[in-house]
Amino acid sequence: MGVDRDDSYGLYAQPLNSSSRQALAPAVAGALLADAAVSPDGRWVIAQVWPLKGALYPLVRIPIGGGAPQTILTPSGSSPFSCARPPANVCVLVEQTADGQQMIVTEFDVIRGRGRELTRVDLIRRIDSVEENLLAAISPDGTRLAVARSPDGPIEIRSLRGEPTVTVATEGLDKLYVLAWTPDGKGLMLHRHLQGGTELLRVELQGGVTHLWKFNSPKGGGILSPDGRYLAIADWHQESNMWMMEGF
Repeated sequence: MGVDRDDSYGLYAQPLNSSSRQALAPAVAGALLADAAVSPDGRWVIAQVWPLKGALYPLVRIPIGGGAPQTILTPSGSSPFSCARPPANVCVLVEQTADGQQMIVTEFDVIRGRGRELTRVDLIRRIDSVEENLLAAISPDGTRLAVARSPDGPIEIRSLRGEPTVTVATEGLDKLYVLAWTPDGKGLMLHRHLQGGTELLRVELQGGVTHLWKFNSPKGGGILSPDGRYLAIADWHQESNMWMMEGF
């Protein structure tokens, strides 16, 4: 997880049964490390560098025991990534074409960097807002992609083995901004914007939606543990003071 400490952002690991944290990577000046995931071989933590100013969003690897970030590749912008789980050994990066008409899903290797292009998906509209993301993720077994062609859906399960595309029943779900698979590959974890906050949902591939959590912040979110038994929740709160001044 990325945590703000002393006005800088670093990356930390925290056991599920402990409140203590282990620093994995030193803070990156002028940026934060976010969207961390463990590589399929378990040797690296992959994270994206989010600049507080500027437009470069490097993808970096950090030794699982901690160390300095090393650049894997630099995407064309803020680009979601996801990885399969062993025995599969594939990670993918999602980028938008310059004209905003498609998103490109590309394999990458933690050491060798950018690999082959897997597919291109036609977008319903360009994704430009900081409140929106490209929506695509590789399944835990590495054989399928879950994609949404706009924040308002539809969500499709596309096979990488030539099987028919399946549309997931998500009627009424809109303003999506995060899409991820459940560890068992039977469902999806979705984040969506609400009036004044956000919501975390689990959607079954065979139909059915479970509303897991509502946040009072536009930056709230949650993620399942690798065994699917625990849900980590993160929310943002801001405190401030106000003064009334007279006679000036």
